Order: sequence, then structure tokens, then C-alpha cells
Amino acid sequence: MESAAVAECSEATRQVAQVVTRGLAAGRIVEIDGLGTFYPDVRLGFRFEPQTLPQIFLAYVKEDEPDVSRLYAALEASVSVDGCPQTPARPELAARHPTSD
Repeated sequence: MESAAVAECSEATRQVAQVVTRGLAAGRIVEIDGLGTFYPDVRLGFRFEPQTLPQIFLAYVKEDEPDVSRLYAALEASVSVDGCPQTPARPELAARHPTSD
């Protein structure tokens, strides 16, 4: 069972590497969300810049939405890169799960 998972992971890794390689060969910038960005580089072949901003996932129940909204607003106000504010993605509020009674 474990070897099948490793083979599956290896195949997925190979496919991602092919996509990145093809993009770079075409002179394109390749960004992988949560990982970083690959840039074509004439001297080195490519240059990789890892994503350095922390990511936060807020899980909550409907009753906590007002508190989570305040927390989100505080986080949004505090995030910046080199002095330039960055806006994190707003969580989807439409995909709520019903609460248990």
C-alpha cells in the first residue's frame, strides 16, 4: 500500500516538474501557489523565489462569525510586504456547514 502511494506521489512530482520545465523553456514565469515562483534565467536556467508570507486558515462555526470577522480584519490590516499592504483572500462564507443542535 505504501509503495503505491510513493509511486503516485513520484508520478505527480514528475508531472509538476514537466509543467514547470515546459513553462520555463517557453520563457514563462511559473508560480505554484503556496510554494513559490520559478523564473527563467539565462545564466542559471531558472531562478526560484519561495513564497515567504505565512498562510492562515480560519475555521469556525456560524456562531463565531462576528469574532472571526474581527480577527480577519485585524490580520488583513497587519499584513504587509516591504511596507506595501497585501490583501489576503477573503474566506468564502457561503459554504457554511450547519451547526449541531
